[in-house]
Amino acid sequence: ITQVQPIKVSMFLPQSDLARIQEQASAHRLIMSLNPGAGAPISAPVNFIGNQVDAKTGTVELRATFDNADFRLVPGQLIDAAVALNDYPHAIVVPRDSVNTGPENRYVYVIAGGNRAEMRPVNVLYDDGANDTIEGPVKPGDKVIVEGQLRVIPDKPVQIVGALRTRGG
Repeated sequence: ITQVQPIKVSMFLPQSDLARIQEQASAHRLIMSLNPGAGAPISAPVNFIGNQVDAKTGTVELRATFDNADFRLVPGQLIDAAVALNDYPHAIVVPRDSVNTGPENRYVYVIAGGNRAEMRPVNVLYDDGANDTIEGPVKPGDKVIVEGQLRVIPDKPVQIVGALRTRGG
């Protein structure tokens, strides 16, 4: 017999996040958010943190209990789960593919006046696998180059081909 109301949801984070997990937990700000498909995302406080790191995977288990009044969650279901470990107010978020690694730092190419490519150094604060939260001389509304960076020459004109992807920032 499997209980579905309430239901417990587990996720695993890398042990490198353990200090931030503990920091957020001690401040009672460790919240698990789920996007189980249809309907709005749902959230619940994390009420369990594993007491050991899994030696095979290098991960720590986090668990939250959801009311599941509408039975949107079922045992064994694969869902998108997230836990915020940092807060970056007014963050600049760019597609991960726009961030390049140079010999001295990471950088993005921004399309400046006259369709010139400008190389701007950035520090990656967070990488979720699809987008990077960055800090550096990039402002909201700046257009970053996502594809074809190998053919870009700094301070030279670039040609924009295809549709532009935009993201809120």
